[in-house]
Amino acid sequence: MGIGSDEILPLLVNHSYGKGDVNVLTKVEATSGVSFREMRISLELTGGLEAAYIDGDNSAVLPSDSLKNHVLALTESARGAALEDFGRTLLERICQSMTSRTKAKAILSERRWHANPSENGRYDTSQTMIPRSNCEVVVTRLGSDAYVVGGEMSLDVIRGGRSSFYGFLKDRYTQQNDVFERVLFGTLSCRWTYGELPLDMDGSRDRIRGLLEVAFSTVSSRSVQETIHGVAVLLLKDVQVLKEVEIEFRSVPLKEYEGLEASGVTTGVWLMSGADHSFTTAKLRRNDSRSAEQ
Repeated sequence: MGIGSDEILPLLVNHSYGKGDVNVLTKVEATSGVSFREMRISLELTGGLEAAYIDGDNSAVLPSDSLKNHVLALTESARGAALEDFGRTLLERICQSMTSRTKAKAILSERRWHANPSENGRYDTSQTMIPRSNCEVVVTRLGSDAYVVGGEMSLDVIRGGRSSFYGFLKDRYTQQNDVFERVLFGTLSCRWTYGELPLDMDGSRDRIRGLLEVAFSTVSSRSVQETIHGVAVLLLKDVQVLKEVEIEFRSVPLKEYEGLEASGVTTGVWLMSGADHSFTTAKLRRNDSRSAEQ
């Protein structure tokens, strides 16, 4: 049914289109050996495209297939670029032909694969490639500038002890007892926002990953809440370019097998529960004069 010329059109509140999950694998050769880089890129364009929705005028719409080809072309010429630099260059290229009112956003993730050195010290490309890092970054562009917003990283972690949970609130449905020694097992996720860009993007992400691995197993852990707060505090303290950090821990419930005799002796065997899990989050923002000025 058509809309009469005298009718008031509903307001187009927001709109976007893009290309999701463009997956590419590239081979990088260097003096240190051969590595492979696996990247996944999603692109979203918003704003300045009202005519396409209201009047069917596509003159400002760059086909999503063209977005994919931008990714492939840049991948070929910028194999070794840091993920953040790759994202900024990609958006600058795409937006050269777009209206200045169009905002572009890229979400990029990668894994880098490196071969183990063989006995003679050389890197044999026929060997199994081992992933050494994975991460996700967000890059956005509005007007003439493209800037890195932040990143995300997830690690499967286990803390074998020195963690407890006691003194908690109890009601009529509480069955859990105080625990003074337990194992924490699950996924630790970190999302961060930059206050200023690091000079070495790859090095900064490696630093974040290393701190996550160390902090989860060493900070005080009288509750999961205290653990993830301690992890976030350590990141903001040691990585000065970070403005905000959000930590999430999704734990896999573990029930220890007591043995057939139920003697009360620790067996070191746990049943991993099914789909249900617990999650705990905390977001911390740097509290100093630099943050206040930004």
